[in-house]
Amino acid sequence: MALVLRAIHADGTKRDVEIKQIDFVRFEAHFGISWNTALQNLSNTQLLWLAHAQQRRTNATALEFEPWVETIEDLEFGDKTKKSNP
Repeated sequence: MALVLRAIHADGTKRDVEIKQIDFVRFEAHFGISWNTALQNLSNTQLLWLAHAQQRRTNATALEFEPWVETIEDLEFGDKTKKSNP
């Protein structure tokens, strides 16, 4: 399953966040539920956690979860064919 989220930071920076299988595995371990179950009732916190986990994995941020969320203005579902990263 491919999932791309677009993190829009408060400073206007947009970053595509490509979720990989390892991110789903870590999500399931962290929340104690399967990704398929989570999709039934996905919370904003869970979606942000997934984006943050990918950003930490790829060294795109060194911030812990809550400080990172404070930098986020919006989170959207992205398009893998359109990259917004510089």
